[in-house]
Amino acid sequence: MKSVLAIAGILALASCSSSEDFFTENLGDNNKSVKMTFTASQENGSATRTAIGTEGGKTKIHWSESDVIKVTNGTETNDFTLTAGQGTTKATFNGEISESATYYAIYPNQDGVSFSGNKFSGVQLKATQEAKEGSFDPKAAIMVAKSNGTNLPFKNVVAYFKVTPTFDCSEIVVTAHKSTDALAGTFDVAIDGEGTPSISITNGSREVKLTGTITANKDYYILLLPGTFENGFSVTLKPKDDNTKKYFKQKNSSFTLNRNDLWNLGKMEGATEVSESTIPYITFTADEEQTFKYYNYSYQVNTGVASDANKYLEYSVNGGEWKNFNDVLSVSFGGGNGDLRLRAKVDQGKYVVSDAGPMFKFGNETVKVNCTGDIRTLIDYENYYCANTSKAMFMNFFNSMTNLKSAPDLPSMELASQCYYAMFKGCTGLTTAPELPATTLANSCYYEMFNGCTGLTTAPKLPATTLDTFCYREMFYGCTSLTTAPELPATTLAMGCYDKMFYDCSNLSKVTMLATKYSTNWCLDNWLDNAGTSAQSRTLKLASQTVYNGLMNKGYLPEQWQLGQATIEYNNQ
Repeated sequence: MKSVLAIAGILALASCSSSEDFFTENLGDNNKSVKMTFTASQENGSATRTAIGTEGGKTKIHWSESDVIKVTNGTETNDFTLTAGQGTTKATFNGEISESATYYAIYPNQDGVSFSGNKFSGVQLKATQEAKEGSFDPKAAIMVAKSNGTNLPFKNVVAYFKVTPTFDCSEIVVTAHKSTDALAGTFDVAIDGEGTPSISITNGSREVKLTGTITANKDYYILLLPGTFENGFSVTLKPKDDNTKKYFKQKNSSFTLNRNDLWNLGKMEGATEVSESTIPYITFTADEEQTFKYYNYSYQVNTGVASDANKYLEYSVNGGEWKNFNDVLSVSFGGGNGDLRLRAKVDQGKYVVSDAGPMFKFGNETVKVNCTGDIRTLIDYENYYCANTSKAMFMNFFNSMTNLKSAPDLPSMELASQCYYAMFKGCTGLTTAPELPATTLANSCYYEMFNGCTGLTTAPKLPATTLDTFCYREMFYGCTSLTTAPELPATTLAMGCYDKMFYDCSNLSKVTMLATKYSTNWCLDNWLDNAGTSAQSRTLKLASQTVYNGLMNKGYLPEQWQLGQATIEYNNQ
């Protein structure tokens, strides 16, 4: 049997796409069913952009001889089968239904779909789709139509990703980086007066898989739900004949996918390899022999359920065999022993390293230790680049490790409450902080993160514009070597967000805080107390003079940060 829908061709137009779908119609009439013929057409291509650097196109989708649509008049719903027009963009469908002033239609025919008012409910876009060379899984090509007559102008509900792999694949996976974003799943489709659909998701999946025969240098289409994906997405390609490797590309910024968009992801050239030799495991190195003393703490895998960390955490010394900590709580590394690597793969990505204190310590406090790698390899080392970090917590992970010289990467964009609470507190040997790219913060996520790091001279950029309760509270408390504070771009402050943030940063000489709304409780309490007292000069940059006056009135500026003892600058000048 021929594919239900086939791609006729891609016409190179400036970043335009057209994808056509059709949906079952519901009509409101109680008359006797009569034989009727509907003519189904598909919408013109809509303007779109490119996703990862390749040009878009104009896609025409043809009806096929096996196509069936559902038509409803609001009280009666029946199947209509294609009788003419296969191989073209316009076809006729025959069936029986009572005459009505308005009809609605949906394609493809799905079990369990209902209609009421102007909305189809219980529609499903599959999270696993079948690969079709030069085309897409027809069961996923969801379209709807509304008509006051027998011409049904179908419009796409979904959007399209085009991928052209450079090697044979067993699977291509698209993953949204934010756990609550949905690329597929069950949803309702409302149709407005112009016949344009909009969706409301009831049960979503952040991942869509394309499976089957996927051949090198051939085009394939993956159908996705429209929406805005705040933290971006990853595309993973798994080679057909090598299960030890996979390759991925990703977009780490906000991304909006509109219905009827076609995003050409291109040939995926330059994709990053994921294999045993390339995974950025958490790795400890030392010039002399050091001991990693592991404490058998339990931690929360699911909320309220304690689980033995040994079940998940594994280690490897000097590139050797991976082992867990069931039989050993102390491991030697460094010097002639080589490095120490850690990894884990935690159920559902819900991972708490410790809820009471550090789960490990170094045995010799005089031997310096460097730490490298990606912290997400302690959540899901096989898929670290798109690991679900929404429940991941690393509170107290390095707390009081005075011989720690460097920190691992913390690239997570989705943060959990208290995720990095006191993570490096008291790490006096740490001089440079890791990057913190998240733009939306969680409750207490950076609370006391670098508290007492007296050797810290370089703070991370803090790009977040959406803050949460106590998110930065005491973050740099007592960082006496810090001279310049990271810019604080958020315009609206949350309760306690900057409370004691730079308290006792005695050498701090420059602070930029651009908030214009700061009336919430404790948002700026003691944030600059005892800060800058040893600095040669101090510069404070605020959004406006009005903000300066307001901070003065609330007592948020200690004497050394007031006009006369500090240079005051304004962002609006």
